Amino acid sequence: MMITGDARDTAIAIARDVNIFPQTSNDNEILKAYEGREFFHKPKEEQLDLLKTGNIVFCRAEPADKQKLIRMLQSLNEISAMTGDGVNDAPALQQADIGKSFKEQFFFFFYLQSINA
Repeated sequence: MMITGDARDTAIAIARDVNIFPQTSNDNEILKAYEGREFFHKPKEEQLDLLKTGNIVFCRAEPADKQKLIRMLQSLNEISAMTGDGVNDAPALQQADIGKSFKEQFFFFFYLQSINA
């Protein structure tokens, strides 16, 4: 599963790159890639069933969408992990069972560079 703020085509390309989706697909294959609130317009039971299937991508996700998805995964007794690189990811990073901000690494690297200069 992947949650991203990227556009749908970009998200699908990344999902293929990391083997969430197959490298190629035929016209009959349905890729489970939901944009924005599209997923949340489905009935709650259908949402939970889809979350149980894996290999799903959420694109153009807003911070509140990320938090809601993490809560839903946790309600299914799944362990949620979240990575992020922006301030808008902070609430979901804190809520997830495992959260890692990439900005911390970059800031620390630049801090070390500045004191070693």
